[in-house]
Amino acid sequence: MINNNNIFKITIYSKDFKKKYYENKKKIRDFFLDRTDKKIFIFGAGHLTNTFVHLNSISQFIDFIIDDSIKKRGMFFPNTKIKIISVNDYKKIRGDKICLIGANPSNENKIIKRLNVENCKFYSIFLNSKRYILKYD
Repeated sequence: MINNNNIFKITIYSKDFKKKYYENKKKIRDFFLDRTDKKIFIFGAGHLTNTFVHLNSISQFIDFIIDDSIKKRGMFFPNTKIKIISVNDYKKIRGDKICLIGANPSNENKIIKRLNVENCKFYSIFLNSKRYILKYD
């Protein structure tokens, strides 16, 4: 049963959620603004990466998306101009890099081992990861 007390709690929770969403969105954008001198990649062209990129309005900061799916390679990430490339193509790109991992945090170490090249820092898009982007140094 919905009563006035429950509606009040829902309203407070909604306002708090909205406030935290915009605070985190700003922090995530600041993360990228502080790193414009680096090539930025995301591993994983799935729906969770799509949600992360679009909810945070960060597509302009992403240089490439890396994905294992042959069907996705050479395509563009939904509603962006970000090209999807292979791991091999990623390894050919030189310079300082940042790679966000848009895959299950339990697979992060395997992914990092596969992608690891010089001058690359790894972060995760997932809050439950020790590499979560907002835990950056």
